[in-house]
Amino acid sequence: MPGSRISEASWTFIAQVMSGAIIPVAVALAAIFRNPFMKVKVPDQGAVLMAMGAMLLFWPGAIAAMWTDNALAPLLIAIGMSGHWPVFGWSYGRPAPFIAHAVIRVLAVFAIWLLLPEDRFTLLPAAVAGICLVTVLVLCVDSGHVARKLKSTGS
Repeated sequence: MPGSRISEASWTFIAQVMSGAIIPVAVALAAIFRNPFMKVKVPDQGAVLMAMGAMLLFWPGAIAAMWTDNALAPLLIAIGMSGHWPVFGWSYGRPAPFIAHAVIRVLAVFAIWLLLPEDRFTLLPAAVAGICLVTVLVLCVDSGHVARKLKSTGS
């Protein structure tokens, strides 16, 4: 696994940079798969923007961890990058899959961090990636279900 082939400090730096690339990658994939999720108007766009802003507040802690106790960095990044999920789900009117993502992610990464300290830089990010992949699949199915429901009701 990549986390076992590079230093922990390098892993943390790469994780921080790639975390910033998530939205541009998501937008590119949405364009490829013709899913304009960024163009969907939500009832309270302000809440979505505030949730994103609030989520970004974890970065000083992640950076401080990198400088003082780098073993905390994977945990802080994994949890910090999940803080906006419940608000996004609420804003789309479908909170269950979004809240499930955040709760499962936090429980999984904390369990790995606590019980498998030697896997903090390998299994922990793999778990986040797996949870994200499952969430994307659930949201694709859920979006199709919601679209069919809206179409049948004429909304």
